[in-house]
Amino acid sequence: MCRGFRQLIINKYLVREVAVPFVAVGAILTAIFTTYSMTRFLDKAADGLLKTSEVLQLTALKSLIAQEVLWPVSLFVALVIALGRLYSDWEMTALRSFGFAEHRILLPILSLAAVLAIIVGVFSFAGRPWAYALLYELEAQAEATSELDRIKPGRFYLYDDDTRVVFIEDVPERGERVSGLFIRSREGDDIQLISAPDGLVKEFATPDSHELTLLDAQVFKSSGQGSDFLGVFGSFRMLVPVAAVEPIGRKPKALNSLTLRGSSSPLDQAEYQWRLSAPVSTMLLALLAVPLGRSRPRQGRFARLTAAVVIYAVYFNLLGIGRTWVEQGATDALWVVSSGFAVFVLALYLPWPRIGKRLGLRL
Repeated sequence: MCRGFRQLIINKYLVREVAVPFVAVGAILTAIFTTYSMTRFLDKAADGLLKTSEVLQLTALKSLIAQEVLWPVSLFVALVIALGRLYSDWEMTALRSFGFAEHRILLPILSLAAVLAIIVGVFSFAGRPWAYALLYELEAQAEATSELDRIKPGRFYLYDDDTRVVFIEDVPERGERVSGLFIRSREGDDIQLISAPDGLVKEFATPDSHELTLLDAQVFKSSGQGSDFLGVFGSFRMLVPVAAVEPIGRKPKALNSLTLRGSSSPLDQAEYQWRLSAPVSTMLLALLAVPLGRSRPRQGRFARLTAAVVIYAVYFNLLGIGRTWVEQGATDALWVVSSGFAVFVLALYLPWPRIGKRLGLRL
């Protein structure tokens, strides 16, 4: 009873030691990824392609999707740091002196990793497709929202597959005048140029178009058949079609996991196997952290951190390469990468000095 109670206390202590760096590392990685994602979306916002609210929504979704990768690596790094501190501060030596075998730290570590693996697996199979579906929908809506809301003054914008160019020198608040307007439209060999010093905008004058009234407008039209037209109008009214929401189409990342499982498409299988690899990677990285966390007393808790990051980077890149191979049909199994990594992890648990001694080798 006393031994079981002592084991419980030590388990809670180990979990607490891991929880603090896990939260810290997860927060740092999330902040870095969020900043990177927001920077990419802000570039589009600067070009008038996204609103501020859309940038925030898309960034939040991207950060949410990234958690299936950030949680496992956060646990991995946290375990290496926590175990490194236990060894460097002689705490593991003290535990061994009380009869606490080193292999018994695997129980709380694997229990913690199993809980996180279940969470990552549920998110990967259910949350990931939901988040991607919402992300694609928001991007489609962003492209179809009112063009007038997105126009920044003093820039040229291309619409309708680059057949229409719009430039507005000054864009006041919605419903007010615009000034310095230029529109060039092309349809086949026909080119139309419209310019006006001032104009009035009425959004959604009809359910599927905006109304643009140009004052003192000049209209020039060149026909491919040779007849040109030039006119000056005190008031020139034109309707600007409202962009329709383009259908999202079939996106493997947004598809249900059961649909992906029954599909024969390499792209679908690559996505499905990627989702499978997320919880498996969580467990493998937790197992890898135990031998990597071993360090000599006073060596420092971060002694093995560089090696841990390098190994993780290699593994993650191999997963990406394996996924590409599955997508291209070069192989039909991403699990080969995870299996090879599992063999590598298990090899670190083998007592190599004793094996070498029995074989007469010097290791």
